[in-house]
Amino acid sequence: MAETNKILAILDNYLHDNPDEIAKEIAVEFRRRRIEKNLTREQVAEKSGVAVSNIVRFEQKGLISLKNLIGIAMALEYTSEIRHIFSQQ
Repeated sequence: MAETNKILAILDNYLHDNPDEIAKEIAVEFRRRRIEKNLTREQVAEKSGVAVSNIVRFEQKGLISLKNLIGIAMALEYTSEIRHIFSQQ
């Protein structure tokens, strides 16, 4: 059992080393949080100042500028999380 967990942990780390996959995972989590908060893309766009087309592209492909990512994070009340992304050593 311990050996299986070790192999799964190694595999998990390997899968997360791809920037495209990480971006897609962030996009999936963003969409999940947006829906949980009962917000439409249009509402997020209005709150964040990010065009709906950029939100759609982010949700579908994981592509977004850093400025727009910060804007939508703030719109969903994740300001502290985005601000402190590199704060731990």
